[in-house]
Amino acid sequence: VVDAETNAIVTSVLHAADRSDHATAPASVAEADAHLKAVGLTTVGATVIADKGYCSEEFLAGCATAAIKTCVAVPKLKGKRRWKGKAKAVRRACAANLRRARSSYGRGLTRRRGATVEKSSQNVFDRGGQRRTHLRGHENNEKRNLIAVAAHNLGVLMRKLIGKACPKAFAAAAHDLFGLWTTSRSPLGVMTTVAQFFGWGRRSGIRQSIAHSNGRRAA
Repeated sequence: VVDAETNAIVTSVLHAADRSDHATAPASVAEADAHLKAVGLTTVGATVIADKGYCSEEFLAGCATAAIKTCVAVPKLKGKRRWKGKAKAVRRACAANLRRARSSYGRGLTRRRGATVEKSSQNVFDRGGQRRTHLRGHENNEKRNLIAVAAHNLGVLMRKLIGKACPKAFAAAAHDLFGLWTTSRSPLGVMTTVAQFFGWGRRSGIRQSIAHSNGRRAA
């Protein structure tokens, strides 16, 4: 479970491969709620964004009972859904989720999920070495996964505080800052130093324009 606003992982549980996503989703949401309550927060009023693998009537009805909104992608059905013999609360929960998922707001949440949640998972799997495991036992893999998730959250916190996600990147930026500051001889050099340290050049093209002006001045 990933917070789409802060990009931090709230909880990460390893389940058996023979269990489906919608079967393990209630346990994951319950554990995320317990973690949030430990820091004075709650999942009441929050919105769960998930793909079609998590779409099930029991999960949607359970979230509605817990006052949690859902924006879960609904798979295409060959025929009409049969509501005979099912509770009205289940039908209302499924209808509300379908209406929310097909709205412009829901599509925006889905795009946001792809930009934040999937990115966090990819960071843990690839950079954290969780794509494959060579450990025996569920407990040992749980420990390894916990360390990878903690490293990711620490990187999120460091990026929020100092603008860099790891100590090496911060040390390299500080070294470059000191070197550029000592070699700068003009106000333009000072602007280049500040822009490179805070990463402004990657977004606004400052580095390219300054490098072009410096090369023209050297010529």
